[in-house]
Amino acid sequence: MLQRDFNGPDHLPQCHLSITFTINQLNYAIFDQDGVMVHHTSLPDISFNSAATIQALKDDAKLNMTFANITVVAMTCNAHQLSFKDERISSILPSLEFKNIKIEKIPGSAVYNYYGLTQAQENLLKEILHNQQYNLYNFVFTLSSYFIGIERPLVHLHLEEKLLTIFIQKDGVLQFFNSYGYKSSNDILYFVMAACKMNEIDLVHDQKTVSGWIEKDSEIFNSLTKFLGNLNIIEDTTFKIQSSPNHKPHYYFAHYAGKACV
Repeated sequence: MLQRDFNGPDHLPQCHLSITFTINQLNYAIFDQDGVMVHHTSLPDISFNSAATIQALKDDAKLNMTFANITVVAMTCNAHQLSFKDERISSILPSLEFKNIKIEKIPGSAVYNYYGLTQAQENLLKEILHNQQYNLYNFVFTLSSYFIGIERPLVHLHLEEKLLTIFIQKDGVLQFFNSYGYKSSNDILYFVMAACKMNEIDLVHDQKTVSGWIEKDSEIFNSLTKFLGNLNIIEDTTFKIQSSPNHKPHYYFAHYAGKACV
């Protein structure tokens, strides 16, 4: 089992808080003033409507600190990319009904991303952040920002708990983005192969990277390498972490990518 969490100092001056969440999971990380990740907490299988969850987060001493910067990355499945910005159309997009709609322009391309948060998600953020200001991004925004300027075709896969995100870029422009729930490595392989075929990705030579809760000796990684060449776990020397060897920067890619947007 991957070692996700580790505990940092009780007080840090001018530090950065990063929150990521899926439909039923919330993670948060704290970076010190030198950009080193010094703390991580993961909360799987939560309900954003749960009073007990909200109270536990409100009572968390780490989250009661005052932060110099706060980023929040929504890693939800209900994102849609269109070539225009229109406030009226967002209400009829699939899965965005009854959501609080957000619209953001994708970095490096003339594409707008539409996504939604539930009122419970927004209320929880307000409660645990004590009305501190924060920067909100969808995961496709942070991925596009991180990979901006790369012209060669690339595929990036990110694995959270039971959630796969596929990001494909060609000629420096977003080509494909989607997230899928999965139960096995066969599910992941099916989604990845279908996305690569649809976007004319060379399975052998085009660049492919993977991040999140995965290791090279895992069943998922071994399954992918049987069919995909040029596949590597992402490495970035700017991702700094203060922890034991059990905690590796690629686990926390979504936090680093979100923090870089600031």
